[in-house]
Amino acid sequence: MTFASGLLAAIDEAVFVDEVGIEIGVMGDLRLKSACQPIFSRSDDVLVTVGVKSVPAFFRHGRSLTVEEFRDGAAAPSAEFAEMLFQVLHLRNYRNIGLGDVDMFIDFDPGSADLDTFLSFLPTAAWEPEHTLLCPDMLVCELDNAMQLEAGHVLQLAEQMRWKGIRTGLRVYGVGQAGDDEIELIRPDVVRVDETWFGEICRDSATARLFAPIVSALQDQGVKVLVEGIADAASLRVALDANVDLFQGDLLALAALAGTVFDEKPLPIARLLDGGRNVVRLFG
Repeated sequence: MTFASGLLAAIDEAVFVDEVGIEIGVMGDLRLKSACQPIFSRSDDVLVTVGVKSVPAFFRHGRSLTVEEFRDGAAAPSAEFAEMLFQVLHLRNYRNIGLGDVDMFIDFDPGSADLDTFLSFLPTAAWEPEHTLLCPDMLVCELDNAMQLEAGHVLQLAEQMRWKGIRTGLRVYGVGQAGDDEIELIRPDVVRVDETWFGEICRDSATARLFAPIVSALQDQGVKVLVEGIADAASLRVALDANVDLFQGDLLALAALAGTVFDEKPLPIARLLDGGRNVVRLFG
């Protein structure tokens, strides 16, 4: 048995399906659940759902845990196993999102997870006949902490993903993190503007005016720009004025556990700019 097949077998043993078909991970007294937050694009005067960002959720004895609480209480091997388990849970629970054929954005930390192993279980995790809704080109794998690794290794990771038909993403935390060298090396399909950086942009009107040229320069390289952390009308206005491609934030839709019913209707931009929000959470 190879390492990858052994890992997949262990993950299969850790995955349980509840009475409505939602899959969760069990690690001792820990319960790992898959959540997501909708991602939108602009269509004339409305925002429409085009994707979801996968979000991990940790529970112990029914109490929600923060990522820090989980990491503090988990041994290093358990944390690494949980990282891979979450990838499987997100993929398998895609059918429980209920938003139609939308893209799925998944974090991938090449420093804590092996890409070959990750790719080896994709066919059994998501693309067997019973999971045909999610195709490879609907998956955006966001490389996290990629630039802390050797450039050749990062390039190999990106090329492997493209060979599989998976799109690549890159999170940036400021102007210095979105340089031409990094973009040229990885050639990501999507650049995610980190919530903290976007918050700093929104707090200063002069900085906000400089955001549009940054977005335009990225788009000129064939990159779509996703902004996260849109929490109010003012931050939405900054993103709209910069002509970003993709929008994510609590103003638009809250993150919720797989199985939550999201309102699929387009979001009128004018109402959002007036402070409205269009979220339906039935459970989660």
